Amino acid sequence: METYNIGTRVVSITTQVNEGIKLGEQIVSEKLASNVNIIDRIKNITLLGNKIKKKDHVLLIFKTSCKNIPLLIEKINKSFFRDKPEITVLDIEAGIISRE
Repeated sequence: METYNIGTRVVSITTQVNEGIKLGEQIVSEKLASNVNIIDRIKNITLLGNKIKKKDHVLLIFKTSCKNIPLLIEKINKSFFRDKPEITVLDIEAGIISRE
């Protein structure tokens, strides 16, 4: 196995899998990301007041380049009509890719 610089990931969360799929297709077709991984049914547990609230979320992980980050974040922000999205940018300096 070799170690590679494997780039930048932008991570966001939505509550609807169909919304995540639609957004992922738009972003990949516009070449703002080379791919998107969509992970359904992430469990979110939040304390609101004195009550625990549980909700399913959908995790979106976009593989992109540094130059595309501003446009990608703008696109994600515009696609969420109900909520202000949570967006995290991860710069992955090294990783291992298994080439079999």
